[in-house]
Amino acid sequence: MQRSLDAEMAFLRAMQAGLVALGALALVLAVAAGAFIARRILSPVRQLVHGAEAAEGLAETLGLEEGHRRPVGRLRRPIPTSRPAS
Repeated sequence: MQRSLDAEMAFLRAMQAGLVALGALALVLAVAAGAFIARRILSPVRQLVHGAEAAEGLAETLGLEEGHRRPVGRLRRPIPTSRPAS
């Protein structure tokens, strides 16, 4: 018993359409998961930035100078971003 070529091609087209739909769904889910994970990672970083900006504004409000000798004045100095070479 032999199937016609049109019947076989219809089955293959249906399979191809199903795979394209599955790929599109996987892409949408991957983008959504990536956005969720990025938001979870960046949320604490944003909070740190807002806290640092608030602390900077407070230091300016209190009139703390960068070279001040008091311990609070030392907090006004920027934190070094890299360690000195050993």
